[in-house]
Amino acid sequence: MILKLIKIKLISVFSKPLLALLFIVLGFDIYMAIFELSEVSGHSTVNNPFTNLGIGVLSLYFLIYSLIPGNRFIMKSDVDFLFMLPVDEREIIISLSLATFIYNLVMMATINLLLVPAIAYGSFLVTTLFSLVISFIGNIIYKLKFIWRVLLSLILTSWFFSANFNFPFSPLSMFRGYSISYPILAIFTASIVFLSIKSVSLQDLVQGREIHYSKPLKSSLTFNSSSVFLTMLKKNLNIIELGGRIGAGGTQYVVARIEIYYLLLGTTALAFVNYFLHLTFISLFIEFMLLTNFAQASFINEPIWLNLSVMTPIQFARRYLISKLLTIYILFMPLTASFFLYDFSAGIGNLVFPLSFVYLSSVLARVYPVSQSGSQALNVRRFLFSTIGALPVLVIAYLSVFFPFLTLVVLLVLTSPFLFSENFWEKTFEKVISET
Repeated sequence: MILKLIKIKLISVFSKPLLALLFIVLGFDIYMAIFELSEVSGHSTVNNPFTNLGIGVLSLYFLIYSLIPGNRFIMKSDVDFLFMLPVDEREIIISLSLATFIYNLVMMATINLLLVPAIAYGSFLVTTLFSLVISFIGNIIYKLKFIWRVLLSLILTSWFFSANFNFPFSPLSMFRGYSISYPILAIFTASIVFLSIKSVSLQDLVQGREIHYSKPLKSSLTFNSSSVFLTMLKKNLNIIELGGRIGAGGTQYVVARIEIYYLLLGTTALAFVNYFLHLTFISLFIEFMLLTNFAQASFINEPIWLNLSVMTPIQFARRYLISKLLTIYILFMPLTASFFLYDFSAGIGNLVFPLSFVYLSSVLARVYPVSQSGSQALNVRRFLFSTIGALPVLVIAYLSVFFPFLTLVVLLVLTSPFLFSENFWEKTFEKVISET
């Protein structure tokens, strides 16, 4: 029955073509695991250039997933149909969590390519255990008050990240050659899975899906300006929208509206850590994730038809993109300053990298402009174009450190068509209005 429930859940979340693609990737991961077992690793990973990056990326990944409330694949259809089936409650919980695990394991395939040269042996085992942890932990700690949840997540993330300082009892210290971390990660994973299955009920999963941390805005904004651009900028400098579609098929739509000073406090704290520890690539990865989420949430909630009644499509798009680009620069300003203090080239690169927001936001607006999920073919297209759109931004983020001026030329070539092409935005907004 559990296998049938897993199949039902996976098919409900992903279109069949996309599901086939995901299992092909999973099969590739399993092949890599078999290949690793047939090879004998004979070199140390302590000085491997991928080591610090691997530990940092996994620690950040864990932090993000530990803060996501409940199970992010619990949908209204599950509450209305799946939860009503005459099946044991534990079987449904296990099935939902394992379906989430399969998805996370496949998504970890890209990170596994980083882990192979960093660990050199057992990377698929680490990937599997890590995927189990991030699939189950949100079901356990969502009941905590938000501040305690953040503190616990930060403590656990610090425990993971301590491998960078040669702490042998970290779940990721196998990167540093400490074999004891394998049983530590296994015990930690087993504990999380056991607590999730033992203590979580279907009611908990539903509540976890509906939980909100946002507070209503108690102050109104007054837009007394003769400039449309300044009006847009003022809005963006007050409320930041992050999120977009989650899940490979874009089947769920989530946008968090956050007052800008909360994010500025976060980027300022990260800037201090970055200055003292020189975490250049980890900091860039965090910036990449912020920029990607900012781009994902762009255009979707805008009353396009209302804006186009007072300006042309190209005027609206240009003002909108530039106002949001300036907001990104303000958010990244503390980190940019910290880069300049210890690495001038990285500082220049951090001034160049945010330009990729114009490219990514425009591509996503054209590919999937509305908040509702569409047909199966559309889900596959969204997945492919989101991946194709986001990966160059990640590459640009890292290349900007080493080749800032060359990266600037590349970005100018990429972004210029979106700022000057009237035909592109006419067709894009026509598509938005027709699909709304």
